[in-house]
Amino acid sequence: MSIVQARQIAINVVHLAELAARFQAKYGRNYVVKPDSPQDAVSLYEEILSQQALIAGMLSPEALDVAYHRFGNWWSRHDVIDSAIVNELVMDACNLVSRAGYIEETNPRETQSLLPIQKSIAGMLHPNAREMAREAAFTHREAS
Repeated sequence: MSIVQARQIAINVVHLAELAARFQAKYGRNYVVKPDSPQDAVSLYEEILSQQALIAGMLSPEALDVAYHRFGNWWSRHDVIDSAIVNELVMDACNLVSRAGYIEETNPRETQSLLPIQKSIAGMLHPNAREMAREAAFTHREAS
């Protein structure tokens, strides 16, 4: 993973932080999306899930397959990622940028040391988002 890719992940995580904060401000922390939920709640929920899938798609496939769940399965408790988990994602994304920058300067061919932080990021993303990323990668490979 290059520093450019790591930086883009960080940018996307910051966008996710904004979306999650907006959702939490409007609908509360433990909101459950239901068929009769307001359209705005459903749209924002889908945008949050899509943003997570975008982040997942930028991680290595191995990180998605062997995601490390540092904070348990938040998705079993509520539908939308909360600010506490997003804050951890932000810290991991910044750590990824830092490590990628260091590696790029010291040993550009070495990439395995970035895998643990990618696994940690993957583990905080909703499993549906990780699956969406896998499907998008598979579709992209078939189209090529």
